[in-house]
Amino acid sequence: MIEGKTAGSIVNTASCAGLGCPTLMCAYGSSKAAVNHLSKIAAVDLAPHKIRVNSISPAYIGPEDGFMWRRQVQLQADGNPTGHPEFYFSNDTDVVEKQMLGSVLMRRAGDVEEVINAALFLLSDESSYMTGVDLNISGGNVIGGTRG
Repeated sequence: MIEGKTAGSIVNTASCAGLGCPTLMCAYGSSKAAVNHLSKIAAVDLAPHKIRVNSISPAYIGPEDGFMWRRQVQLQADGNPTGHPEFYFSNDTDVVEKQMLGSVLMRRAGDVEEVINAALFLLSDESSYMTGVDLNISGGNVIGGTRG
C-alpha cells in the first residue's frame, strides 16, 4: 500500500482476553494485548500514508455447540488451582457455561457473523474516520477493560 501510494484499511484480530485479566490465559491474553497495542502504533505510523489500522476484540463467540466454545468451557472447568476446587469457575462444564454466559450483559454467546460484520465495517468507507480503534465484540462482557 505504501509503495503503491494506495489508501487502505487494516484490521487485526485481537481479543477481549487482551483487554481484561481473564483467568488461565496469561500467554494468550498478553499476546492479544500486544496485537491491540501494535494496531494503535501502526495507526499512528501509517496515517500519513492514508492507511487506517484498527483491531477487533471478540469474546465468547459461539456457536455454543461448536468445538471452540466447548473447549473454552472445558478448559475453564479443568483450570482451577490444585487444592482450590471451583476457585475461578465451577468444575462442572454445564455450570461453567452458565457462569460464562452470565457474565455477558446480552446473556448469549456471539455469532461468527457478528465478528465478520465488525471487521467488514472497519474495512469499509463507513469507518473512514476511524483509525487506532479497537472494537470490543463481547456483548458487554468486557466494559472499561475489566471482566464484566
